[in-house]
Amino acid sequence: MPRVVRGRVMLAVLVGAAAGLALFLWFRAADADGAVGDTATASVETPAEAPDDPVSGSTPGGTGSTADDETGGAGGDGGIGGRGDTGGQSEARGSGDAEDGDGAGANSPGIEMAPDADRSERPPGAVGPLPRTPALDVPEGPDAPESAVDALVDNFPTQLIDVAASSTVLSSSVSSDGHRLHVSVEATDTRSVAEVMERYTSALRELGFTATPANATAGSTATSYSRDGHSVVVSARPQTGGTRFTVVGSFDETS
Repeated sequence: MPRVVRGRVMLAVLVGAAAGLALFLWFRAADADGAVGDTATASVETPAEAPDDPVSGSTPGGTGSTADDETGGAGGDGGIGGRGDTGGQSEARGSGDAEDGDGAGANSPGIEMAPDADRSERPPGAVGPLPRTPALDVPEGPDAPESAVDALVDNFPTQLIDVAASSTVLSSSVSSDGHRLHVSVEATDTRSVAEVMERYTSALRELGFTATPANATAGSTATSYSRDGHSVVVSARPQTGGTRFTVVGSFDETS
């Protein structure tokens, strides 16, 4: 076969092959477009059937009961229907819960609570250490009991129990058992019961005694004072022209 004829035959074969391939690709594309169109048409023309209404027993296309007309209709028009409103509230609560969960609450991980207030704070009014209790000079008592009328005995410890110049002593006594000093004095004063009691309260507090109300006979006032192993009791009652009072003390000689 001549070379020219052979070239023409090969060219014709190549053109035929190209035309056949083009026709194949065109038919395949047309089939794919048709399948997509059929699927879209099916999805549009055949909607999914809604489930029956569990409350009224009717389908969305049917006629509902009177309750559906009143509540369902209102819910459809204004969004106030029972089921529609509940759904809205559920969605709102869900959204709110999600926001709360995303927020940094007091109980969220990584959030430290504020420390408790310091419970060891000093009491109100405390400005410094308490004052030191003054030393108490308790003398040794006499070897034998001593007493006097209308005067103070010679060994009466006025540094512990002072008798004011306005007072008139009726009797006094001092004794010791080797461990404790016992002192007593009875007197009258031109001042009132309250003034006499206040004077002894002030004087004994300066010595570090603590005052506590004590039992007293009818018409009398009594106060007990204590400090460590020491104690004093003062009682007073009103009388014509002033007050009659008694002071009884017991002091630890070994302290």
